[in-house]
Amino acid sequence: MTAVVRLRRAETADVRRLWIWRNDPETRLASLDGEEIPYDDHIQWFEGQLRSADAALFIIEGGPEPIPCGQIRLSRLACCGAVISIGLARESRGRGLGVAALKEIQRWPERPPWANPIYAVIRLENDRSRRVFEAVGFVGPSEEGATLVGGVGKGVGVWVLRLQGSEPEDDTILR
Repeated sequence: MTAVVRLRRAETADVRRLWIWRNDPETRLASLDGEEIPYDDHIQWFEGQLRSADAALFIIEGGPEPIPCGQIRLSRLACCGAVISIGLARESRGRGLGVAALKEIQRWPERPPWANPIYAVIRLENDRSRRVFEAVGFVGPSEEGATLVGGVGKGVGVWVLRLQGSEPEDDTILR
């Protein structure tokens, strides 16, 4: 059975929820920056994301009731397209919600026009996340240990996968 999800734009009331999800130990292990985030720093970041024309932050709601269970963020790259990230609440993992949410963002009408192509940047040791992205049409492989322009993933070996069908205008994403 396919999980059913809805997406909505993040709003101010979501700040604490996202902070809890972000600081979950399993989330931190999968993150490019695994440090715990102080709440005051998170509030500043969150408010900046809501105001930014170069970011789109969505809440994933799953189940028969619209219960918040995760987030998807699109961050504009200076060179081309966007990087996507996804995080689920601990109790929502393993239920197919990540796959369903990534499928939904691909067809969602509120996806920013600059979000093409879409890249996923995944730690080399995070096979679970790589499989989820590949299941919804992200392709690779990229060179092992790649980094993105702008320093995302610097010092961390990553896979860089691109959403199939979202062809880049140039190849400056990897260096």
